[in-house]
Amino acid sequence: MARMATRVISTPLNFSIVIAARRNKGMQNWGDFAFAQSLGKALEKRGHKVRIDSMKSHQDEKAETDVDLFIRGMAEIPRHPSRLTMMLMISHPYSVGETELRAMDHVFVASQPWTEKLRAIHGAKISPLL
Repeated sequence: MARMATRVISTPLNFSIVIAARRNKGMQNWGDFAFAQSLGKALEKRGHKVRIDSMKSHQDEKAETDVDLFIRGMAEIPRHPSRLTMMLMISHPYSVGETELRAMDHVFVASQPWTEKLRAIHGAKISPLL
């Protein structure tokens, strides 16, 4: 098993966790929202600032953001080219295209078989979300 390098980040970062809900109204009812909240709490415990965005608020927001973390659902989420962008591919892997994967700085995949399949094409920027 490959060993992943880890690096301690000493400066707090501003995270935008983006779920595939089209707008903020009603996004609290999405299962991805609960996952985003849990992930956000873990990042906040490590000193980072976290905001949970819908697709619309992510596109409209003007706040300073260092890292976009996409919880990929049924729809592609447009990325901001100036930010570090990572994807959590937790469902619907067949709906994620090659262009979208190439645009990500890193992709975490919810299964080992999909990780291996995608790593063969995209290399080390693919990791299992285990």
